[in-house]
Amino acid sequence: MDAGANDLLNYPTVQPTSFATNGSKIISYNFVLDLPANTHGYRLEFFKNTAKDASGNGEGQVFLGGKDFTHPGTGALQFKGSFNANQAVTTSDFIAITVTEKLSPTTFGSTSEFSGVANNNTVLVCTSLIDDTSAALPDMMIDENLTTPISYLSTKDSSGNPVTYVISGGADAAMFMVGPVTNGTLDCAQIRFIQTVSTKATSIDTRAIVPVIPDPGNFEVPMDKDKNNVYDLEITATDKTGKKYVRTLSVRVMNVNEAPVIISAATASLEEDGVTQALDIKSQDQDGTDTEGNGLVYSFNGGADQDKFTLNAATGVLSFKAVPDYDAPTDSNRDNVYEVAVTVTDSGGLTASKTFGITVLNKVADDGVKVQARVFLQGAYDSKTGLMSADLNTLGVLPAKQPYQSAPFNYAGTETLGVLLKESTGNNAVVDWVLVELRSSPTTLIGSRAVMLQRNGNLVDAQTGSTTLHFAGIKAGNYYVSVRHRNHLGVISASPLSLSSTENLVDFTLSATGVKGTDARYVSGALALLWVGDINSSATLTSSGPGNDITNLLSSVITHQDNPQAYTNFTLRGYLNTDLNMDGKTLFTGPNNDTNALMGNVIMHPQNSNFAANYIVRGGLQ
Repeated sequence: MDAGANDLLNYPTVQPTSFATNGSKIISYNFVLDLPANTHGYRLEFFKNTAKDASGNGEGQVFLGGKDFTHPGTGALQFKGSFNANQAVTTSDFIAITVTEKLSPTTFGSTSEFSGVANNNTVLVCTSLIDDTSAALPDMMIDENLTTPISYLSTKDSSGNPVTYVISGGADAAMFMVGPVTNGTLDCAQIRFIQTVSTKATSIDTRAIVPVIPDPGNFEVPMDKDKNNVYDLEITATDKTGKKYVRTLSVRVMNVNEAPVIISAATASLEEDGVTQALDIKSQDQDGTDTEGNGLVYSFNGGADQDKFTLNAATGVLSFKAVPDYDAPTDSNRDNVYEVAVTVTDSGGLTASKTFGITVLNKVADDGVKVQARVFLQGAYDSKTGLMSADLNTLGVLPAKQPYQSAPFNYAGTETLGVLLKESTGNNAVVDWVLVELRSSPTTLIGSRAVMLQRNGNLVDAQTGSTTLHFAGIKAGNYYVSVRHRNHLGVISASPLSLSSTENLVDFTLSATGVKGTDARYVSGALALLWVGDINSSATLTSSGPGNDITNLLSSVITHQDNPQAYTNFTLRGYLNTDLNMDGKTLFTGPNNDTNALMGNVIMHPQNSNFAANYIVRGGLQ
């Protein structure tokens, strides 16, 4: 206990074995610390020194980095784990640490004195469960989303004989794995949280795969039995003779602030001589605590054409100061693509930035062009009938107005569903709204229409039911044709098509129809369907990582106001992006759940040769 200055802020109690290094950047630490609870937590900073002073304490000769942590204020606790320094640390370096109180997420108060130092402990990087049979593994406190091992265990006893380990029990045993160290330390096993792994087999239906729960260690989505972010497990060590040694361990996951993510696409477009709003930028706070207008704040961060815009700091709405004129561009290089960089900052001071390109489109007055198109949505498709399901319309949840007003679609059309079309049955029954777009280049949009998709794949006018779609104000020429859906990956023709006042058909339901991107559609023989699972409308399918689709699906279920117990098998009903099989219900686990198709598409994607759970499926529209 500190009895001196610095507001009596304790420094960690360091023993000769408290630090261990092996010439890499990994520092293993093991110390005791007694601190009062603090709203904003503490900062732990590491230093290396070539010598120690007469008192045995260290100095801050070379700064190695720091990490934030919390202390529950319940007395002296054992903190044990590893830290990745900013440079290599030799076995002869003396390691010291300090503790600094945080007054806010970005400001600091008193700092403790330097702790004692320790060095030359390469053989003590790993804990032995054999040599000291009375020793218990210390309860540990780790940051959320830890990617490094939680703890290291010696795989040899004091005589050099092998020791093996298994996770043998505990309420949360299924959340852990024990295995060999992949880098940095010899003769050790490592304990870490499990990571989602799925196995590919030729007999598995590519659109039916067992759902995978999120990996443990995320503070916002606790996976421990008690849902309190404290994971309990039991470890059994077996020595050469077969004798077993059982130890228990408790791992507490601490909350850390995570940077927000700007989820809006980096490109947008608008027609000249119309409105000034260019883009409604959308962001997500990974902690789920900050929202637009309540914690998230937008600001400019540069860009060649920043001075041409205004930005609403609370909502993220980006607008031109003056109505843009295609024939008199004011952007820096006069190409009608306005570049501006925007930063979003959360209440903890963490930021995310993105540079946007806003394209101003020319308004052409002519007779327009006509196109016919067909598409199948994987989520609604029934392979037995060769048709898509019309459940959304049958259940009465299909909206009467087109649903693509918000980002990233930002479509301002006023299309509504006609009564006669809504009442159609059989092959002509309506499935959902889709956007049909014409583009002068793969990234330059010049015309959009919200239309209805019928069970047989035809795209039809929302009022008349006509399969001929008219784009007024667009002159005859060569255009890319694209189709987008709210929770499927979009598709775009491989090359421009000649369009005029005479309709031309593009059939995206045929695998022979060329499209941009590699494996940009789900293909089965001659049949092609749009990949399902783009819940967050990011033009990708993801099952792990920031803002991924699986987490969005799970979060929508367990955080719903009608699900206070946060059951994962709770059913949401309505017209929702999370309803991937388009049956009017969102279900994370259980029969006919929406997780299977998404996980199957990620793990089983033809380009995912390693079957990685963090693989990103990309469509032809980016």
